[in-house]
Amino acid sequence: MRLIKFNACFNVVMSTDQSGIIEVWDPETHELPSDGFLKFETISETDYFELCQQQTFALAAEFTHDGARMAILCRDRKIRIFDFASGKLIKTYNSETLEQIRAMQVNDSYTTLRLEQLDFDKRISVEQEIEKFWDLSNKVPEEINIQSCTYAAYMPTLAFDESDTYLCFGSPVGLKVLNTRTNTLSRLLGKLESTERFLQLAIYQGKPVK
Repeated sequence: MRLIKFNACFNVVMSTDQSGIIEVWDPETHELPSDGFLKFETISETDYFELCQQQTFALAAEFTHDGARMAILCRDRKIRIFDFASGKLIKTYNSETLEQIRAMQVNDSYTTLRLEQLDFDKRISVEQEIEKFWDLSNKVPEEINIQSCTYAAYMPTLAFDESDTYLCFGSPVGLKVLNTRTNTLSRLLGKLESTERFLQLAIYQGKPVK
């Protein structure tokens, strides 16, 4: 099992394994829910085999606040957004593989994401180390040193804002804020933080009370 996520709006669990198969089940019966909110009767009617077909698996998942959509960050560095009730794949965003990041570094069209070469080389080295942990299954080989960090600390997270419009996630060049309505990158935060690789994040949009 790679990932388990609870959809509180519908009282349903989503789980996915190393092979990329996504399953949806009732936490009490462990069966496919039958209370009518799902628009399918079997997983084969959905796009929940997408990860398996693309030979990838989930690293992180997040639901919108109304539970209607589910975003999954996959090992192929793509973010896939599903309509949860129908299981249909709505959108796929490319979060750049290491090869694509290297290509963007020398492409004049991507000046926003470009870094100083020394900083860039350092970040690529960090990404290669992170990917070693992403590729692990349940057992951690002895050759992987995790003295100062647990396996879970290498796992990324996703976060929707309160409007469910913006999806936030970490990348080698900083925290990206993706507008899922216009399909554009709205913000890039922490690009200059060369000593940090942001993997996990949380959003607080409330007003502090004195």
